[in-house]
Amino acid sequence: MAWLPKTENLRLRRLNLADLGIMLFVISLIVALLLAGRVAPEDVLAQSGPFNLTGWSLPVDALRSLSRIFIAFLASLLFTIGYGYAAAYTRVGDRILVPLLDILQSVPVLGFLAASVGGFVLLFGPFWGFEAAAIFAIFTAQAWNMTFAFYHTLRTLPKDLQEVTSVMRLSRWQRLIHFELPAAIIPLVLNSMMSFGGSWFFLAASESFLYQHRTIHLPGIGSYIAVAQQRGNTAALLAAMAALLLMIVAVDQLFWRPLVAWSTKFKMGQVESQEEAPSSFILTTLRRSSLVQSLRERLLMPVVESLEVHMIRRATTRPPARREWRLVSTVLSFVLIGGTIVFAVLGAAHVVGSDLGLVPKAIVLGFYTLGRVLAAVGLGALWTVPVGVWVGMNARALKWAQPLAQMAASFPANVLFPLIVVLFIRVGLNLNWGAIPLMMLGTQWYILFNVMAGAMAIPADLKEAGKVFGLRGARVWRELILPAIFPSLITGGITAAGGAWNASIVAEVVVWHGKTLAASGLGALVTESTASGNTVALLVAIVVMSGFVVATNRLLWRPLYRLAETRFHVEE
Repeated sequence: MAWLPKTENLRLRRLNLADLGIMLFVISLIVALLLAGRVAPEDVLAQSGPFNLTGWSLPVDALRSLSRIFIAFLASLLFTIGYGYAAAYTRVGDRILVPLLDILQSVPVLGFLAASVGGFVLLFGPFWGFEAAAIFAIFTAQAWNMTFAFYHTLRTLPKDLQEVTSVMRLSRWQRLIHFELPAAIIPLVLNSMMSFGGSWFFLAASESFLYQHRTIHLPGIGSYIAVAQQRGNTAALLAAMAALLLMIVAVDQLFWRPLVAWSTKFKMGQVESQEEAPSSFILTTLRRSSLVQSLRERLLMPVVESLEVHMIRRATTRPPARREWRLVSTVLSFVLIGGTIVFAVLGAAHVVGSDLGLVPKAIVLGFYTLGRVLAAVGLGALWTVPVGVWVGMNARALKWAQPLAQMAASFPANVLFPLIVVLFIRVGLNLNWGAIPLMMLGTQWYILFNVMAGAMAIPADLKEAGKVFGLRGARVWRELILPAIFPSLITGGITAAGGAWNASIVAEVVVWHGKTLAASGLGALVTESTASGNTVALLVAIVVMSGFVVATNRLLWRPLYRLAETRFHVEE
C-alpha cells in the first residue's frame, strides 16, 4: 500500500511511554464519549422550551457537538471518494454529476434541515430523528468542498503518470490506492480541515431549529450559542467562545496537525525537497508506539493485503467493470436528480397555488446577494492568495501559520456577527454593505486552504528549476506559481462562492438581544421564511439560489477550470 509501508519485523514489542500515553488518551476519550451520550430522549424533547446556560453544561455540550461533526466528517469522506471518482471517470460525470454537485452546494444548510427533519423523524423517531437531521445538516456543510477538491485533483493528474499506470495495466483498485488517493492526499487533507472548520459555522442552525411550530434545541454548543444570542447573555456567549477555541486547538493539535505532517510524504517530484518537513508530536508518538505498530502489522496490514489480493484477482478473472461503474453512477445520478426535480416541482406547485409574485422578488433579491458573493470572493482572494502561497512554500511558516489558520477557519464567525454589527451601527455602515465582510469571515478560508494545498504540492524539482533559470519577483509568479496553483485557486473560488451563498443566510439577518438588522438579499429571505414557517417562500428562495449558483458555475467557474485542465496544472 502506498500509505501503509510493509514492515518485516512482526515480533511483539515491549510497551513504552508512548504506549501508556496512547492508552490513557483512549480511555479518557471513551469516558468523555460516555458522559456526552448520557442524554434521555425526554430531556431533548423537553428542551423545546427552557435551555440550560450554566457553565457546567458547556464541556459536555461541546463533546456532543464534536461527536456529531466527526460522524458527519466520516460520512463526507466516504461520499467524497465515491462521488468524486464517479464524477471524474464516468460519462455522466461532466453532464450530470458535476452540475448536480453545483446544485447540492447551492442549497443552503437551512434548506436541507427543513426538508430532512420530517423524514428522519418518521424513520427513527423524534430523538434519533433530530440527531440524524443535525448530523445530515453538518454533512451538507462539509461534503461538497471535499468532493470538489478530490474531483479536481483527479481531473488534473499528470498525464505521464496516468500513462505509466496504463502501461502497467493497473486495475481500478490499484490505480485508486497506489496513485490517485496518494496524489489527492494533500488537497484532500487541507480541504477536509476547511470543511471540518466550516461545519462550526452552521452548528447553531443545525442544533437549534423549528419543527412543527416548536423550537428544538439539541444538547450541544451550537444550541448553547443560539440561545445565548437570543437572550443577549454576553457572559454565556463569551464562555461558549472560549470553549470553542479550546476545542478547536485540541482538535488541531491531536488530529489535523498529525495529518498535515503525514500528508507531506505524498508530495510529487523527482527531487527530494531540502525544506524542513512539518512535524507533529502526536505523529511521532504514534510512530514510536510499539502497540500501534503491532496492531498495524498484525491486524490492519493483513486485512488490507487480503482486500488488495481479492481486488486484483477479481480484476484479472472478470472483464473490466466499466458497465458496473456506469450502472452505479447512473442509478446514483437518477436518484439524486429525481429527488431534486421532485423538490423543485413541489416548490413550483406551492408557488403557483399561492403567490406568483414571490418568484420575481426572489430573483431580484438573488442579484443583490450575487453581488455580495462575488465581492466577498474577490476581496478575500486579495490576501489569501499571497499568504497561502507563502505558507505553502515555507515549511517553517507552515508550522505556526497552519494552526492559526485552522483556528480562524474553525471558529464560527457568526458568533461574532452581533458584536461586529454593533460596530457597524456606531460607524454608520448599512448592513447591505456590511454583509460583505461578514460573508468574507466565513468563506475566505476556502481560498486560503486550497492555495496552501496547491503551493505545498509544487514539486521540489520545479522550484529548483525556477532558481536555475533565475526566476524572480513577478516573473516567478507568472511562470511558476500561478500556473501551478491555478487549479487549486479555481477550486477555492468555487467552494468559497458556494460557502458565501450559505453564509448570506446568517450575514444578511443578524439578531442581538431582541434587535434585528436585515439586508436586502436572498439569504435574508431564507432566514425570514424559516423563522416564520413560510414553507412556500423557503422553497422559492432555495430553488432560486440553486439556479444562481449553477448559472454562476456554468458561466464563470467552469470555463476557468477547463482552462486549468488544459493549460495550467503541474506535469511531472
